[in-house]
Amino acid sequence: MTLKQQLTVTIGCLLFLICFWLNFLGIFDQITSTGPIFASTNKSSFSTEKDNHSVVFKEEGGSLYAIAMKHYQRANETLFDLIVQANPHITNVRQIGDDQTIILPAITPESYIVKIKDNEYRVHIATFEIFESAVEYSEKMTEPEKLLFIESREFSPQDTWYRLTMGDFATKEEALKTVNLLKEASLIYIPSTALKNK
Repeated sequence: MTLKQQLTVTIGCLLFLICFWLNFLGIFDQITSTGPIFASTNKSSFSTEKDNHSVVFKEEGGSLYAIAMKHYQRANETLFDLIVQANPHITNVRQIGDDQTIILPAITPESYIVKIKDNEYRVHIATFEIFESAVEYSEKMTEPEKLLFIESREFSPQDTWYRLTMGDFATKEEALKTVNLLKEASLIYIPSTALKNK
């Protein structure tokens, strides 16, 4: 293969990767679409609904707390956990760069279902900054046939949080039924916007 052919192949691959990532982040649709772009009234930039998530750009001096409050009407470690799961590039919840793209997942009952492997699911009940809080919350669970798990997760060099899950469930439908029961008991939070879309 000549040098010219190698350059052509390399450029083609780079263009493919760029289009792929732009499409994944929701930016490509904004560039090519003639439809409206929904803009916020403050400098938190713009966000656009795409499939089942929103894409926003963090404003200068803003925080994950402010973003969660605006989009989910609540901000806590559980919501931060769900956001970080949708943004694996965020390795430090306390230091998110200005103008960084953040995917905000639609929080639905399915958001709290964790697939361990085939025919094995768990329900993500909540995430806590303090281990003792996870233990205390676990005492509110009334499902005698299921086990409760507390797993540590590092959200920044200074922060190790604790994810409380319940399992195992043989099917996703069985896990979803438990999520809905926990939601009715106000032990799992689903934003009102998600409820309207169900």
